[in-house]
Amino acid sequence: MVQLITDEIDYESFINQSSKLNTDRTKITGRIYSARVKEMKISVMEELRYLDKIIDELTKGKSLNKIFRKDSQYTNMENSLYIITIGKEQHMLIDLKNIARRKQGKEIIKNISWRINEGEKWMLYGLNGAGKTTLLNILNAYEPNTSGELTLFGMQPGKIGYSADKVRNQIGFVSNSLMERFQDGEIVRDVVISGIFKSIGIFKEVEDRYVEMARHYLTQMGMSEFESQYYGYLSTGERQKVLIARALMGNPKLLILDEPASGLDFIAREDLLDALEQLYQRQPELSVIYVTHFVEEITKDIQRGFLLKDGTCYKQGQIQNVLNSDTLSDFFNRRVSVLYQNERYSLFLKR
Repeated sequence: MVQLITDEIDYESFINQSSKLNTDRTKITGRIYSARVKEMKISVMEELRYLDKIIDELTKGKSLNKIFRKDSQYTNMENSLYIITIGKEQHMLIDLKNIARRKQGKEIIKNISWRINEGEKWMLYGLNGAGKTTLLNILNAYEPNTSGELTLFGMQPGKIGYSADKVRNQIGFVSNSLMERFQDGEIVRDVVISGIFKSIGIFKEVEDRYVEMARHYLTQMGMSEFESQYYGYLSTGERQKVLIARALMGNPKLLILDEPASGLDFIAREDLLDALEQLYQRQPELSVIYVTHFVEEITKDIQRGFLLKDGTCYKQGQIQNVLNSDTLSDFFNRRVSVLYQNERYSLFLKR
């Protein structure tokens, strides 16, 4: 995708036309000065195609100076400023196609299609009994789907190369049930290090590099001062931060946060959400599924939403198309109002 910042061209027109080009380019940012489209009488689409060629050359490691020397019309490099976003193609991590899960003759989830790409941050929202736990168990390779097609990190169940352990090695999973499995007398640093071994407790000799990794992730979550504390001394919010640090130890591609703010007071919730926002900014390539019952927990980095109702996908897509008054009124079968203020959502019943 090429994005233009200039006063010389109608920005809306540029963006509309740029959508026709290859948009599967992300993350590497470069600046290019080129001739003004207006002065050179070059159409926007011609300019976009030219810049798309430049992207191809940049991805091959060529410098900007060498690229511009090839074309005399771009020797004046002191005019319009272009911001070009380029890089590797976006990788698909999860691909569900019409999957279902049947238990004791009852379909718990059905006709679920969902694709999660690298770097995407998703909200998973549904009432109790909607099928969220079953869906998460399928993603974590704890339960099989009974119909449909399932691809997890390039692997398909029943085919060569697939194993549940390989799937789980790509996922960091944090839940309230996990929190309860650790003993109060465990040292915080050891809880984090156990994430390397996917174990509850440590039963192997710990290398120095794992200790440093644990310290690094505790610092990222704002918990470095608690490294040597007993786990049982921490508040619920602090324990959640420790468990998120633990989940990051395995360098996951996908982080699943199952109601991480459940039971937290307002201040503890906001501290946790602030720590997560900083994590999202530091690791933009990390994909996230944030499971919640409360839209108030959805921060600006979560740009996609998935509504689960009665075991089916009610709606999914860009967050603003999911979290709005009309959609949620239909979803709840009650008249509700969704407000968006200070980059956060609020939900109210209309009376």
